[in-house]
Amino acid sequence: MAHGGIAASVLDEAMGWAMYAAGAWAMTARMEVKYRKPLPLEREVTVTAEVVRERGRVLDAVAQIRGAGGAVLAEAKAMFVRIPREKQGEMERFYRGTEPVVPG
Repeated sequence: MAHGGIAASVLDEAMGWAMYAAGAWAMTARMEVKYRKPLPLEREVTVTAEVVRERGRVLDAVAQIRGAGGAVLAEAKAMFVRIPREKQGEMERFYRGTEPVVPG
């Protein structure tokens, strides 16, 4: 079975992309994960996420990981905070792959 931190990362990432789909550049401020069943290795799962509430700079989201039979394996709810406008362009360039690569 997968480590719980892997499930938490997947749920956080899914909610982050739900923010992007909703047109919001936001960062996770708080997240609560409930582990319902072990997350199997080498098995197909379905991950869903959606923004459920917007309150100015604060957005709330939920996400689930479901097994092949539809059982909820893990679920999360999180509070996100919008990134300041002056940082949004920087984030957009980075995630869209237009940020210049600086040799390390």
